[in-house]
Amino acid sequence: MGPPVGQALEFLTAVLTQRGPQAVPYDEKTKWTIREHLSDLLKMFPNLAIKVAEFHTNNGRILHLVKSEGTIPIHYQAHKYNIPIVVWLPERYPTQAPIVYVSPTPNMIIKTGHSFVDASGLVHSPCINHWLYPTSDLSSTCQEMAMLFGAEPPLYSKPPGYEPPLTTAAQGPSSNPYAGYPQQQPQHAQLQPGVQQQQLGGYPGAVAQQQQQPNAGLASHSIWGAAYAAAAGSVARPPGPPAAGPATAAAGPSSSSSLGYGVQQTPPPPPVADPKQRQKEELIANFQGLASRALAGRLQAGLEAYNRHAAEEMDQLLEVQHKLIAREQQLQSIVSSTQQERMGTEGLVAQLGKQSAALEAWLSSHEWKADAVNAAVQSGSNSGGMDVNKVIVPADDLSRQALAAQAEDLAVEDCLLVLEKGMLQGKIEPDVYLKQVRLLCRKQFLARALGLKVAQAQRQQPQQRVSGQQGPAFTLTHGDTWSHR
Repeated sequence: MGPPVGQALEFLTAVLTQRGPQAVPYDEKTKWTIREHLSDLLKMFPNLAIKVAEFHTNNGRILHLVKSEGTIPIHYQAHKYNIPIVVWLPERYPTQAPIVYVSPTPNMIIKTGHSFVDASGLVHSPCINHWLYPTSDLSSTCQEMAMLFGAEPPLYSKPPGYEPPLTTAAQGPSSNPYAGYPQQQPQHAQLQPGVQQQQLGGYPGAVAQQQQQPNAGLASHSIWGAAYAAAAGSVARPPGPPAAGPATAAAGPSSSSSLGYGVQQTPPPPPVADPKQRQKEELIANFQGLASRALAGRLQAGLEAYNRHAAEEMDQLLEVQHKLIAREQQLQSIVSSTQQERMGTEGLVAQLGKQSAALEAWLSSHEWKADAVNAAVQSGSNSGGMDVNKVIVPADDLSRQALAAQAEDLAVEDCLLVLEKGMLQGKIEPDVYLKQVRLLCRKQFLARALGLKVAQAQRQQPQQRVSGQQGPAFTLTHGDTWSHR
């Protein structure tokens, strides 16, 4: 018995998925079909085992093919026997039929003239000869072989002293009673297949005694030994040689006798057949021939129509398979793009979540400022207790210097506006206006120069946050405030 089906399928899966120089040459689209066929075969015939071996083709190629080797059971004359076979899966399987051989053991021989097995052991069963995928498979093929071999066994046990048959008639008769074993069909095929029946007429007593008592070794070694031994007692003793009479003495020993014992008498002439009976038999024979040819033609036409229909269906199924494969590739590309979009969206959601959490923390820490501003607006003054200097907090020393410089610049700008309005209204003399403007412009110039230096220093170094700061840091704009209006 072969290995368990699970282990065999694991081995088969590893073989079909192997890559490299030792890989099997089957198409990727058919490997799953091969696995299913072999799985069904092992479930039906557990004595078979899956192997990978080299297969030498007729054109000299060497392929690594999968084969199933073992025995299949047959039932012949109420007895069960195991026939060893080897099933090779060719390179184009399953569109090409499997190659099946009967593999006899050293103590077996192949039956000559078998209906479905040639001399090399190659099997030509109807299922193999008319292989048509996808209706044909390995399980049905082996089932058919088991039925055919049960009706006509292809192998026989080799009897003791067996020798290959003589190929030329000039060598004369052999003294071995089994010399003609493979050539002729036995008269008692149901009792002992493969043993030639000898012509017993004219044998001497010793030869007749030998034929009456068959060889016990043959009965013990043949796979049909039990039936042969049971039938051995029913074989009648052949008659002895005829008594020497005048005709025999005058004629002398005959040269036409195969064994050289006595003279064979001339058989009587056959009886004359009735012409009407002969004509009737000829008509029946002609009718049978015509009927068989017509039936064969109809069957052949039906088979060809079925093959065409099956080929059309196979083409349609292959077209559908190509479309399904193309759609599968499209769906896979859509799924991959959707997954990438999902990953990008999840990253964006996570980033927005972090920013939202930071914004909520900043709002919670500065909520009192908004309340103070609202209270000051409602009261119309800054008497609400809010310190304006605490609303905007500098992040570092540079920011503090920049804020002070910006405040001084804006204050000088406000003073200049007030002086300009006073002069226009006649409240300030022009000489006083010019003197004050000169002093204020000098201060504004120094404040703006300091602010530009601070801004340059801030751009050269990274921004640093003070402990507890939540919001982002901003760089103040310095220069002529009129250009920013």
